[in-house]
Amino acid sequence: MDASLKNIAMVLVVLSLAFLGYYVFIQKDTSSLALEGNAVSQELFANVQKYGERRNQLDQIKLDTSIFSDELFLSLKGYPREIPDQTIGRKNPFDKSNPTKTNSPH
Repeated sequence: MDASLKNIAMVLVVLSLAFLGYYVFIQKDTSSLALEGNAVSQELFANVQKYGERRNQLDQIKLDTSIFSDELFLSLKGYPREIPDQTIGRKNPFDKSNPTKTNSPH
């Protein structure tokens, strides 16, 4: 009975040390994450401010679209050309039966 009591006590000591180590390890990581999270949130806030400023600048731009209703613009004619379809390359570029010519001296 005395040996089993020592074994139970030893198991409890090992489990409590493991729990304590785990708890300290987790607390260390969360404190460093909190500090990093604060720096990240400050950087994020700065980026949001820049975005807001740039958005305001873009909103202040006024484009004059009256040129598209001008008689001179409307009198322009387009001269489209039809581009014929061309085959480019081979159907299977890895086919060795139909090699392409190269300029290499080999």
